[in-house]
Amino acid sequence: MKKQTKIKNCNLLVFVTMLLLTSCHTYYKAIQVNTNTPIGEAATIDSLKQSERYFILRNGSESFFMKKTTLSDDKKTINCILDPVADNHQLYLANGQNGKKKYKKNNPMQLPVLDEVHFYIQPDSVAVPGMYNLQLSQIQKIEVIEKDKKRTTTSYILGTIGITLGALALPILIYIAAYLISASS
Repeated sequence: MKKQTKIKNCNLLVFVTMLLLTSCHTYYKAIQVNTNTPIGEAATIDSLKQSERYFILRNGSESFFMKKTTLSDDKKTINCILDPVADNHQLYLANGQNGKKKYKKNNPMQLPVLDEVHFYIQPDSVAVPGMYNLQLSQIQKIEVIEKDKKRTTTSYILGTIGITLGALALPILIYIAAYLISASS
């Protein structure tokens, strides 16, 4: 009976060690842009366009890439061409609002998430691939995707602690396993 308990404890320790060893992740977050006035909204959009962000229109359950965006002279409309969202800009769409919001910084299919800006509107049946005029008054919220430095740093700190503890625990686990094997024979 004691041998089974020791084996279970040994298995649990190995599992916890492996869990700690895999805890380094890189995270992103969606920052909601505060645009209190249409002029502020237009200035924000213009600034984001100049920084060469990838604009995505979120039209209910549909999403479109906003290509060739131009802000009208009166600063009330964005004129663009709606296209399908590129494969390398699907990460946030797939993870959704309640996803874990992790990306792999060495994966060229996931890294572009940090260039995205999402414009949320009420479902609009006119929003289909092709020319589209988005009234700024239609925009419910704008989200800019950025690296979540705090969550990423915490993950790396905990990962380092986990690796250190795992490295220290490994000889102990080997000793316990050797003891259990020799005690059972």
